[in-house]
Amino acid sequence: MLNHLLVPLDGSPLAEESLSYVNQLLRPGGRLTLVMAVDLSGMLAYDMYPITGIRAEVPDGQTMYGADKLVAQARTYAEKIAKDRFQYDVHIVVETGEPATLILKAAHESHTEAIVMSTHGRS
Repeated sequence: MLNHLLVPLDGSPLAEESLSYVNQLLRPGGRLTLVMAVDLSGMLAYDMYPITGIRAEVPDGQTMYGADKLVAQARTYAEKIAKDRFQYDVHIVVETGEPATLILKAAHESHTEAIVMSTHGRS
């Protein structure tokens, strides 16, 4: 059994399926890190002329408000998962950025032994 697992979540039922393996892999008294990456790339507004490839960002105030709200929602979701499903020492990481980069960063910084995640797109 392992001492420390990291599970990335995105709020989907498919991602939550990986949680069922935690109790099989993590020793009693082990540590669990739940990671949620809030990807803000979807908050960009694109120019009307896609051929130019020029994009304009949403005004800073709107982006920050939207980002803060998404981060708060992600944290609330992860805290509920931790409280309702696990008796382990659960550490929650919620940051904005590209998911793969943040997952690897969290795994490295927390010295996790394994990442348990479901597939994306089932391919």
